[in-house]
Amino acid sequence: MEELGRPALLCGILNAGVELPSPLQTIVELSSYGIVIYDKQGVISFANPAVTSVVGHEPKDVIGTTGAVFLHPEDRQIAHECFFKVLEAPGRAAEFKQRVVTKSGDVRWICARIVNCLDDPSVEGIISYFRDISDQVVTEEALAQAQRRETLGLLTSSIAHDFNNLLTIILGYGSILSQGQEGPGELGEMMDAAERASELTERLLMFSGNHARAFEAIDIHDVINEQHRMLRRLVPRTIAFEVRSDPESGSVYADRLSIHQVLMNLVINARDAVAQQEDGEITIQTASVELSEKDTQTTSVLPGSFCEITVTDNGHGIPPEVLPRIFDPFFTTKEPGSGTGLGLAITKSIVDEMQGVLQIETAVDEGTTFRVRLPRLMAESVEDAKAEEIIPGGSERVLIAENDPAVSRFVARCLTGLGYSPIIANDYDCAVTLLAEEGEAFDLVLISGVMQSVATPLLSHVHNTHPKLCTLMMTGVPQSARAEYDVPIVGKPFSIRQLAVAVRDAIDSAKS
Repeated sequence: MEELGRPALLCGILNAGVELPSPLQTIVELSSYGIVIYDKQGVISFANPAVTSVVGHEPKDVIGTTGAVFLHPEDRQIAHECFFKVLEAPGRAAEFKQRVVTKSGDVRWICARIVNCLDDPSVEGIISYFRDISDQVVTEEALAQAQRRETLGLLTSSIAHDFNNLLTIILGYGSILSQGQEGPGELGEMMDAAERASELTERLLMFSGNHARAFEAIDIHDVINEQHRMLRRLVPRTIAFEVRSDPESGSVYADRLSIHQVLMNLVINARDAVAQQEDGEITIQTASVELSEKDTQTTSVLPGSFCEITVTDNGHGIPPEVLPRIFDPFFTTKEPGSGTGLGLAITKSIVDEMQGVLQIETAVDEGTTFRVRLPRLMAESVEDAKAEEIIPGGSERVLIAENDPAVSRFVARCLTGLGYSPIIANDYDCAVTLLAEEGEAFDLVLISGVMQSVATPLLSHVHNTHPKLCTLMMTGVPQSARAEYDVPIVGKPFSIRQLAVAVRDAIDSAKS
């Protein structure tokens, strides 16, 4: 609309009482902008056809009114204030955003500009022209939400790293103490609590985007049993919640916490679908299924054996016009502030990453079933995965560069027990001095990733002065570290076995 030129020209074009040349009449009628003229009392005297497409009301419905018929009640004050400011002087203009309510009750956002043309004898009114910016507002809100999420993620990562240092010590020494103990006892309870805390930290890191996925052989039946209590907490007691897990469902090669997130997202989705019902029901089931070529022809997976997890609700179902968009990022049918529109998009991304398929069956007023199908591991694959649990050792010399004395002492004790000869350096200067004095005697430098001011220069120093010396980083935010450093990573908190495997692999990789 700005391309039409000066407001005075627009005023001349829009005067409903003047016979307009055919081209100008066509411009007014075909404009995608809604255009109305107010008199000085604020009553609409003219409205073009585009008003209907923008605010959902026919021109005849708004002419003779103040526009209250389509202005959002909470935004009327904004429109009134702008109107009266413009009314104060001829030629004055103002631009603002506000919500309007269509005839069907939908809420849309518009960007409006009003111009005082009361001194123009051909108009003697105030012109307002506006366009629908609802899609733009949704995009801006999604971006703002993503930015808030990023900020919260950075804070989460910082807290999680410190917490993981503490858990490394608790779990590590607990593991050492429990080696000679029969039965779980009090120490076993402590270890279980610490492992649950570690899992909680991993969920926080997953939320912040810093979770390091660890793929392993996972029994689907065991995962469902582990998560049953947590999932039940997500669902109000007024909603029936049932789990039917088949012990013979089988195992998959997957990241355990990613499976947890898939379950959580699908249960939350089901909960929201039945939230307004008195007879709401949610059912989780597992099974082992065989998929044929016909079953997989519309998917990216190959025929074979699959572990299946289904989450079913008896909610309102998903309308056919909405179904194609349910996996789109930021798409949601919930009220603003009630959801991010990321749950199902993230779920599908996780399932795809695990070489599986996420399918949906739904009917309006009959409910919805999501089917997660992941490739099933054969028995020999599961046994191979279990065989890998042997704890390797060595006799090499390791420099531990860790700023937390408690963590460095624990790591040194573990490495000593595995046959290595560890030396501790609790700061950058100490590490550099030891490398200068006896660098050739070390086979590995184990560096803490918590202090970028230490990790980055120390890695650079090692690579410049001892290029053949291998390095290994231990950090509570492994995903971020992998993106920043081109070195092997072991994530905190780690078990003795995880540390042993990471150290052995790093040294052997350097030798080969």
